[in-house]
Amino acid sequence: DPRVRFFYRKNSWNSKIVQGFFDQGKAVPAYILDNVNYTEAGGKKTFVSWKGMGEPWVRYYGLPVEMDAAQNPAVYGDYFDYSNRSKLKIGDAEKTYTPFSGFQQEMIIGRYDFTLPTLPGGPVIQDLDNNPWYGMYMSTAEVNLYLAEFKLLGANLPKTASEYFNKALRASVEEYDRLAELNKIPYYGKTYDYDPNEKVIDLQNGEIDAMLANADYQLTGNTALDLEKIYIQQLLHFTLFPNDQFVTVRRSGCPKSNSTLIEWENFTSVPNNAIPRRFEVGSPSPTDLMYQILIDAYQSQGFTPGSSQDGTLLNSERVWQDINAPQFGQGPK
Repeated sequence: DPRVRFFYRKNSWNSKIVQGFFDQGKAVPAYILDNVNYTEAGGKKTFVSWKGMGEPWVRYYGLPVEMDAAQNPAVYGDYFDYSNRSKLKIGDAEKTYTPFSGFQQEMIIGRYDFTLPTLPGGPVIQDLDNNPWYGMYMSTAEVNLYLAEFKLLGANLPKTASEYFNKALRASVEEYDRLAELNKIPYYGKTYDYDPNEKVIDLQNGEIDAMLANADYQLTGNTALDLEKIYIQQLLHFTLFPNDQFVTVRRSGCPKSNSTLIEWENFTSVPNNAIPRRFEVGSPSPTDLMYQILIDAYQSQGFTPGSSQDGTLLNSERVWQDINAPQFGQGPK
């Protein structure tokens, strides 16, 4: 999915950084090394090329889906051991390199600065330009995802759910590619002439067609599964819009616990019914001129006012549009 490159930023491990770790005899994170072709002679490793899909894809890695993973360096040190495994020293110069992909801040903040990862003592290559921010609201992709959903829910619409769905996915990728270009995010349209193996993140010819050829991006006539696919695509499209994303999760029950599309990880310390579905409402002061009005309003909505309330309360006492929605992880009703 090309949108990965627009939502998230490359990690810091370009091929020159990998070679720098090789030269200093330091271990490269295993999941990064798995995508490296290298030779070894006399105890020295030499970077040859990237494996698999190559640049830019080999620069995008997520994080372990586990509570407190950062506190378990014995298992997850390749991700979180910044003071040792992610640090490289050459002479008197020292730098730390993030091995995973973070959120692409420049898609929402035009004044965010970027520094290219270079070897300790190497050149300082930066993008310090302040740019106006470009965003989008109620786009073609969003509208067509709703139309696909409505069609499956029984709405009398002129096109098939698949037609709306396919149009939405194609538009979503094109829209975010355009935003990435307008917001001048790192690596869009330029490689900075430092790493000879660096590749741009621009949308390439044929990528959308290849994405749409994936079975998970196609509606097949199984209404329950097709609805889940639509809701997942709504969630992906709303990656830069957390409020819309949360509301979509809340109203759809997706991602779902028994999904065949996205693996579900249960966090036993926080059961689904303990995840709040609304904010707290504070207890009004008896001296407040609107005290009784507020109390009556909360009672009419079924809300218990207070502070530091348990998640199960904020899950069960719901805002009106959420009353009949599925529980988190339950999937569409």
